[in-house]
Amino acid sequence: MHVFTQKFGHLEAEVREMQREEYKHSNIWRVDARNLGISAEKLESAYVVPGVKALVDSAYVQGDLVAFFAVLAATEFIAEELGDILSPKDKPFTRVFISKRWFWGEIHTIPHGDGPSHLDIDLDMARAYDSTDDPHRIESLIERTINMF
Repeated sequence: MHVFTQKFGHLEAEVREMQREEYKHSNIWRVDARNLGISAEKLESAYVVPGVKALVDSAYVQGDLVAFFAVLAATEFIAEELGDILSPKDKPFTRVFISKRWFWGEIHTIPHGDGPSHLDIDLDMARAYDSTDDPHRIESLIERTINMF
């Protein structure tokens, strides 16, 4: 039996729901882009700055699922903090949007209810795949990613 199934098989439904939510989140990025006056064509052909490319590439270290999920967890930490700080109405940041709202930030401030958050799932997945004896590995991977932001 795979280590994930042994330790976290009960999370399967939550992971599937998280995948559906992440797809919705990508659509919300497009809505926010339109609210900034950025067309879909321009968004699809936009230049990816080197720092963003390095951040994305850091999640795809060949065969290292611990690093992958640590990057996702760090991204959730950042998303939740940015949502709390930048998404309240009448902040200078939200005034640049046509709608005067930053929807992607807002969705990261919504309480998770009874189920685990995306952050909880990402951390559990990193723990499930970590077979090292280093108790600080995941924490240092998350810290590295946060520093990249």
